[in-house]
Amino acid sequence: MKDSQNVLTNNALIKDILVYEVGFLVCAAIGIIYIVVMPIVGLFLMCCRCCGNCGGKMYQKQTASIHCRRRTLYWGAFITTFIILAGNICMFRSNQAVKLSVDQSPVQLESTLDNLESFLTAVPQQLAYVFNQSYITIDKISENFNGIGPQLASEIEERLRKTLDPAVHTVRLMNQDVVNTSYQLKQLNSSLTQLQSSMDTLQANITAVKSHISQTLSSPKCMSCETLTPDLQSLTMTISFNIPSLNEFQSDIDKIMKADLESKIKEAENYFNRLPQLVTNTTEDTVQSINQELDKIKTQISQATGNFSLIALPGVSDTLDQARKKIVAFAPEAKKAERIRWIVCVVLCCVILLVVLCNLLGLVLGPLGLKPNANPTQRSSTANCGGTFLMMGAGFSFLVSWLFMLLVLFLFLLGGNTYSLLCKPWKNGELLKFIDDSPGLIPGLDSLNSTGMLSDLSIANIYSNCKKNMPLWSVLHLDRVVDLGNLLNVSQYTEKIQQQFENTEIIVPTVTLLSPEQQNRLSSFSTSAGNVDFTLIMLQINNISRTNFSITADKLDILAGVQTNDDSKTELSSAASDLRQIQAKLETTVIPQLESLTPIIESLQFTADRINGTVGGMLEKVKTAQDFLNTNTAQIVKAVSSQSHESEENVLHVVS
Repeated sequence: MKDSQNVLTNNALIKDILVYEVGFLVCAAIGIIYIVVMPIVGLFLMCCRCCGNCGGKMYQKQTASIHCRRRTLYWGAFITTFIILAGNICMFRSNQAVKLSVDQSPVQLESTLDNLESFLTAVPQQLAYVFNQSYITIDKISENFNGIGPQLASEIEERLRKTLDPAVHTVRLMNQDVVNTSYQLKQLNSSLTQLQSSMDTLQANITAVKSHISQTLSSPKCMSCETLTPDLQSLTMTISFNIPSLNEFQSDIDKIMKADLESKIKEAENYFNRLPQLVTNTTEDTVQSINQELDKIKTQISQATGNFSLIALPGVSDTLDQARKKIVAFAPEAKKAERIRWIVCVVLCCVILLVVLCNLLGLVLGPLGLKPNANPTQRSSTANCGGTFLMMGAGFSFLVSWLFMLLVLFLFLLGGNTYSLLCKPWKNGELLKFIDDSPGLIPGLDSLNSTGMLSDLSIANIYSNCKKNMPLWSVLHLDRVVDLGNLLNVSQYTEKIQQQFENTEIIVPTVTLLSPEQQNRLSSFSTSAGNVDFTLIMLQINNISRTNFSITADKLDILAGVQTNDDSKTELSSAASDLRQIQAKLETTVIPQLESLTPIIESLQFTADRINGTVGGMLEKVKTAQDFLNTNTAQIVKAVSSQSHESEENVLHVVS
């Protein structure tokens, strides 16, 4: 193909071609011998048959081996017939397969052209996609750096909270106990004030009754009244709930409430809430500098897009459209020609099938009409018909087999050379290499090089890489035009970025969990909580609860019963009635107040005991946390910042 005009004068090339074709030539020689010999043998058979010297009613000499010869010939003919039948079936199937392939070829060719056009159309889109993805990569890196402030703050907060949270939690619990204690003390003071008022009223009434009874008992008219003098002394309720330790406890509670522990808790929480903004403000200049470097990369990529020239792609698309129109125009004629070919091949296949049927009928009818003891000249009509069919099969074979061999020889030479010169080189890639090494061999193919992308490329490599499903960027060597790998190679930027981070000093202030004054007040509060004598309060309450003026009233009634003086009797009965009224007032007013006061005192006592036992531990945790903040905050910030540098470098590598 490279030197087609000088092939006939190039003896060495002719010798190479003959050596290459020696296998085909040998097979062609065998086919030619078959084509020549087969009609000659058929001619001799016909002449012999016409002269009555072959087959027919000729007498056959009966020998001992005649039956063995017959069986051998029978099975040989039977097997040969089935081999021909198998080949005939393959003929029918191949003919139908060719028809289907030809019928589908226009559709498949159009589909292939559509796919190729879609591919060419997608080339600019794929290039745009690659560049857009590069922008996304850079934007992703920028996004990571923009969020470095909250990220660093989160890591710093995580490390600080491990020590601060337990201390802040104990302060929060202590503040809740202080609030609860203050509320309980207010309830207690209010209840004690009401109780004291009720007690003062009862005491005034008791004093008046006691004075009246004393006058009655001292009267000479009162008989045996001196026996009640001791009982008269017990008529008293002079009780005071003014307890110094409780007052001191109330004073310390008020001081703690004024110290406002809640504000310190909020201050600690706000300290963590301010960290992200604080770190962000510190790293703002560094992040801005890094974003400027990333913007430079985007600018370089944008400038690189102009290096691609896709002018030839529309021309290739026009060529594909013309090829599609030609396929549509020639498709009806191709189908019509294929219809004629299919009919001719079906007729030829039926001729072979006719030979097979004649042979099978002969092989079936012959044994059915066979009479072993009868002479051949006396064979039955069935056997004679079988022989006739066998002769018909032989006759058709001699008539058409040489024509079929001629067709087979032509198809073998054409198809074999096509397979050897086109199919095998296509499969192993030699054909594409040949096209690459022969510029101008296929008109219009060289125009693809004008795209600016396919220079220094081979069709063989493109085809091979596409079969491997490699990306377009690698197949077309677009990295030679725009070296995205170099542009997005962050190793050239990481050193500068790391240096900028190292020069950025992040200063995080500390927070004071509890001031010395607050700690002193909490210590005093713990001491006063332990000094409150709740037992004395409960004892006074129990004494009031056990008071019973009805006993004295009953004694007065007994004493009044033995009096002879009506005045004394009346006065004693009146005093007994007054005492019972006081007792009723005590049970309906004071006793309910005492009952409501008891749970408040018990709850307050439980809270005071707990405060007394936990303030020391709480202050110790606060001191530990405060020391940790004062000594380790700077080291934590430095360590987190250093780790962040490394992680951001890793992010750069991974994202790119």
